[in-house]
Amino acid sequence: MKLKQFYNKTIILEDLKRFFGVSILYFLAIFVSGPLYVYSFSNIKNKYQLESVIEAISGLEAHGLISATAGILLGVLLFRYLHNKDSVAVIHGYPFRRSELLNSHIISGIILLTIPIALNAIILAAILPEITSNVDLRLLFGNNVDVEKIASLYSTKQAIYWFCKMEIMSMVFFLISVLAATISGITIIQGALSFILPFVPFFIITMIRAALNTFVFGFGAIARNWDTFAMKIIPIPVSRHNISQDLNYVVWYISLCILLYGFSLWLYKKRDLEKSQDTIVFDILKPTFKYGVTFCSMLLVGGYFYSLKENILWLWIGGFIGSFLGYFLSQMTIKKSIRVLKSLKGYIIYIIVVIIVILGVKVDLLGYERRIPTQDQVKKVFFNDFDLHGKGLVENQNIKSILAIHKIIIDNKEDIIRIQNQKDYSEMTYITIGYLYKNDKKILRCYRVPKTLLANNEHTKELYESKEYKKISNKLLLELDLNKVNSVNIRNYRYGKKKIISNKDEIKELFEILKTEILTEPYESMIDRNEWATIEFDTNDDAYDYGFRLYLADNMQQNIHIGFKRTYSNLEKWFIQKGYLKDIRILPEEIDYLIIQKANRDYSQSYDDYEIEQDLKTGNTKRAEIKDKQKIEEILKTLDNSSFKNNNYIVAIYTKSGIVHYGWYNEESASRYLK
Repeated sequence: MKLKQFYNKTIILEDLKRFFGVSILYFLAIFVSGPLYVYSFSNIKNKYQLESVIEAISGLEAHGLISATAGILLGVLLFRYLHNKDSVAVIHGYPFRRSELLNSHIISGIILLTIPIALNAIILAAILPEITSNVDLRLLFGNNVDVEKIASLYSTKQAIYWFCKMEIMSMVFFLISVLAATISGITIIQGALSFILPFVPFFIITMIRAALNTFVFGFGAIARNWDTFAMKIIPIPVSRHNISQDLNYVVWYISLCILLYGFSLWLYKKRDLEKSQDTIVFDILKPTFKYGVTFCSMLLVGGYFYSLKENILWLWIGGFIGSFLGYFLSQMTIKKSIRVLKSLKGYIIYIIVVIIVILGVKVDLLGYERRIPTQDQVKKVFFNDFDLHGKGLVENQNIKSILAIHKIIIDNKEDIIRIQNQKDYSEMTYITIGYLYKNDKKILRCYRVPKTLLANNEHTKELYESKEYKKISNKLLLELDLNKVNSVNIRNYRYGKKKIISNKDEIKELFEILKTEILTEPYESMIDRNEWATIEFDTNDDAYDYGFRLYLADNMQQNIHIGFKRTYSNLEKWFIQKGYLKDIRILPEEIDYLIIQKANRDYSQSYDDYEIEQDLKTGNTKRAEIKDKQKIEEILKTLDNSSFKNNNYIVAIYTKSGIVHYGWYNEESASRYLK
């Protein structure tokens, strides 16, 4: 095809003359929310202002919505003639090929959308280097930050990246609007489809994932991957992270534009001009529209009903109502009439198909829920780790233990589901189990199981106490670069104590002792949720904390938090030697006395201190008052600070400062001190 037959210059010039106002408004909208806003921070005084500049440049919340709206609006205006019988007859009566018409209007749209973005990108490129030219970035972020990398954010390269993101967003939505124009015969329907179609993949994937998570035992493990993928199929303007910089996604976005254009061109050539007032002009697409609306309505209303009660019956009722409304509303839209009850047969067939699919999932026809590999098939296993590309566990005993744990979970499926339905989530825990086969196949499962199911079996104990598991589960701490640690902050939130260690030699000593404690920690201590305090290795990396981690991740190290367990005796001795223990945990010398008394009510759900005080004043239950310092120390090391669950005694700690703290004891522990 000759180039002059590909487009028509006259049509393009006419479009530019008619719709240049949209382009001007688009330029002003981007300018006000972008370059002008960035320039207002030209005199940077603190890191929060610098962070705001990054948000303005990288954020697509405002820019993305503007780009999407501009793209759709231009698509509607340029192809509005398709939805008017007189206009479509006149325009297609000219000696132009249909491909010439479509290509000319698309080129016009590209020009009208690209010029405002390009002009704003040029302005950004001019003002960005001035942002940090007179600012000492080390004063804002500390010496650990790579100043050159931060400065690179305010460069021509960043303006080019911003231009590419905006161009992709506007082009995708513009071409979706063009596709909607070729499919529909009514302008309002084109606009509605243009806004709805980009969200359809994300909505369907998310809702199907939620439904499978409800019906399929163990499916939830891949939810995170599904949501990430769904967000990036089409760059919808809901998050600044939705346009990925990954080369594969960049190629996909370009391919998506080509596919949208190709499909629009093919449909435009096939379009029946006499159907310019039909809701959907292609008969073959009407069932797709009808059942697509039905399916999405079923998922939406069913999901909403389920969120109200988290009950399967409500899910079924909501799904039925949603599918019924979706089916008949779509029929009314297509036929432009309320007389659609004669099409009930199609709805009945749809319901039968849905029921068959759901029953197939429930009975696990594909064996998804029951699938456990044999030990000789497995190269490595992953426990509580979504990343199947990591190191994993390779020792035979650990593989054997995890296979055994997995089998226990599957064998107890009915009991687990029954306990889940009781919604006592405080007694449940999430676990993930992943396998990398020797043929490189991967499977991943996620379960919410009762804590007792894991705690009370020998396989969990064997796994937790293995050196390999401890090293992998604590890899962030064990692989910590101490050169990046500025201080260690030890906080006891319960008793309001805090100690900061800044001496590099002491930090190294503490780290080595803590590492030894972790690698030799017994299983009983590992599952104990009670601890004296929280130890934080502070990298003081403000760039990590304030959002620059998105761009400077190569040099960033996240702060590491770990509990100071009551069983860490060597670490406690070190704190005593340094004279720090009094600043970290409460000591018997700070306590006047303790009272152990049987509770008159259940405090496992909610309570306040006043209720406990009133309970203690009754004095009509078993009670003991402890003043012996040795016994107080024993109680401090054994009482439960986390929950009243499985306990029935109150432990009231009366400090010499007049403040009262509360803990819990079970019958067995309390009996040692009761008279």
